[in-house]
Amino acid sequence: MLGYYLTRTLASNPEHSLKLEDLCERSGIPLIAYSHNGTSFSDKLPPRSRVVASPEEWKNKKVMLLVRDNRDVLVSAYFHCRYREKSFDGSVSQYIRHPFVGIEKLLTALNRWHQTKHLAKSFEVLTYEEMRANPIAALRKTLLFAGVQNPVEAHLNDAVEFTRIENLQKLEKSNFFGEIEMQNRSNDPRARKVREGKIGGFREHLSQDDLDFIAEKEAELTNPFSQIPVKSRYAENA
Repeated sequence: MLGYYLTRTLASNPEHSLKLEDLCERSGIPLIAYSHNGTSFSDKLPPRSRVVASPEEWKNKKVMLLVRDNRDVLVSAYFHCRYREKSFDGSVSQYIRHPFVGIEKLLTALNRWHQTKHLAKSFEVLTYEEMRANPIAALRKTLLFAGVQNPVEAHLNDAVEFTRIENLQKLEKSNFFGEIEMQNRSNDPRARKVREGKIGGFREHLSQDDLDFIAEKEAELTNPFSQIPVKSRYAENA
């Protein structure tokens, strides 16, 4: 959404929506860079690694942390590693329990971000659920964070329409962006970059035992950015 909005303000081709460095420079706003901050499931770093969620990468800079229901994060990451990247060969149950890619590492990172957030110039949190519930408000929040004052309403609306899941799936299939990270070189729909994007889609993939395991880990290690108490979140699975 952010990249597309900037292409509109610059009268640039929407194909360049992923070229944030160039778009930021041309727009006269500070460089915006996305980072997994050492927590990428592809890296398979152990939770104890100093690289995982290290503030060295972002201290004294403005930070917007993107978070999502951990259960949906793990399922999405599993599909990426198992079918798209082919870097993990196992079941989703094995994935969430693996220390290098599972819930333990995810919670470790979230806690480290929370403990060191004071080192950032400013620190904001944006949830995936917010983006889905009110994408225009989420985009406006992001633009203000990036230094774009008085966003153009028409461009906000167009950005939301352009980035709907169904449209992005079509654009991925046609290689619209011409970027390798958006390509699916197999015919397996599970390997798409843009998959379902559901809130609560984890229910279709995780067993009750899996959900109990995640709940136990969240209760043990805590999820500092959870907006809903653990007991309430998992009452549905009791």
